[in-house]
Amino acid sequence: GMTHREGKFSSLWDCIRHKAPRLMLPHIMMNFLMWGFWAYNFRILGDVKYGISTLLKGILVGNNEIYQSASNATWFLLALFLTEVIYYLCETYASGDKKKLTLLVMVLALISYVESINGYNIAMPWHLDSVFTGVMFYHIGHCLFQYIPAITEKRFYKNKLILAISIVAMTLAGTYVAAMNKRVSMAGNSYGSIIYFYIASLLLILAVIFVVMHLPQLGILKY
Repeated sequence: GMTHREGKFSSLWDCIRHKAPRLMLPHIMMNFLMWGFWAYNFRILGDVKYGISTLLKGILVGNNEIYQSASNATWFLLALFLTEVIYYLCETYASGDKKKLTLLVMVLALISYVESINGYNIAMPWHLDSVFTGVMFYHIGHCLFQYIPAITEKRFYKNKLILAISIVAMTLAGTYVAAMNKRVSMAGNSYGSIIYFYIASLLLILAVIFVVMHLPQLGILKY
């Protein structure tokens, strides 16, 4: 969300065309690279109980709860792709109205949470069930980015000792709140206490952001 720029895309197709190669292509490539390994295990060693056709379906569906894929490690790339596209649609619908956009994002996050506790928690292709929660975090990141210049001017940010203490405090507090919660799984759309989930997530995310902002510029991270 912090990398999102309003007005960057002229249309929905422009957004999809820009995001697909960067997010969907790595998912497909990684799974096909791993597909050979799975095929070897299945055909020669006989250790894998899933057939090749199932793995191919898994690549397309992108959710191991529905079809096993060669590598489920890239599920978040498909989820992020949907998150960015849905956020673009929300932003377009809001037509520049920040309150309307925030309300719409909150409704989507609520839908995702209700789905997670309804007793069924149906697994969906590309983890659509958890994508709406991702849209909320995307929006939070986008809003936070607008306050970065003001934050960097704060006294606590310029004082390295105070900043370090703040980062440690946020990390410890976030970890403690996370430990109080049940097991959380974005892939499984399972959050435990939604209050603990958001508090822990935001504290730890802020801690990471402040650390990253003080890292030296590395070319490899600019991709």
